[in-house]
Amino acid sequence: MRRLFGESGATLIAVGIACSTFGYCSIAIAGGARVLQTMGADGMLFGPVGRIHERSHAPRVALAVLGGWAIVLVISGSFGQLVDYTTVGEWLSHAFGISTLFWYRRRFRNEPSPYRVPLYPLLPLLFVCTVLGVIVATAIHSPGDAGMSLVLILVGVPVYYAWRAWQRRSA
Repeated sequence: MRRLFGESGATLIAVGIACSTFGYCSIAIAGGARVLQTMGADGMLFGPVGRIHERSHAPRVALAVLGGWAIVLVISGSFGQLVDYTTVGEWLSHAFGISTLFWYRRRFRNEPSPYRVPLYPLLPLLFVCTVLGVIVATAIHSPGDAGMSLVLILVGVPVYYAWRAWQRRSA
């Protein structure tokens, strides 16, 4: 980039990347904590995780849990491993999320759609195919890390059912 845009261009690009990274981190932290807080409030996680602080309206316990998990991840491996772990899991969730558009459109075919999707079904289909391509490329480049991501996701299935059984016994 330095050759193409010079020193000031390279600095500007670096600042842009830093702003983008901090913006994403802010969204991921706030969104992740709210997901944990909602799970706690719905009984899918420990009750205290679902609490919202009275004055700040922040999910403090959920933020602490998320921070603790982040520390575990940072200690457990390299930055590249973390990227590969999250790439597969995160992009897979995006693919599933966008794929639900097809289900909802077919299931509620006779009802007016509350949202518009430009170039439907082409654009969502292109997105899902692209995401699956990213997942396959990651699996080819780092099969162990991609596999570990899938293992972590699959471990959640029996944990979910064990939690539900424990919740039913406690009630």
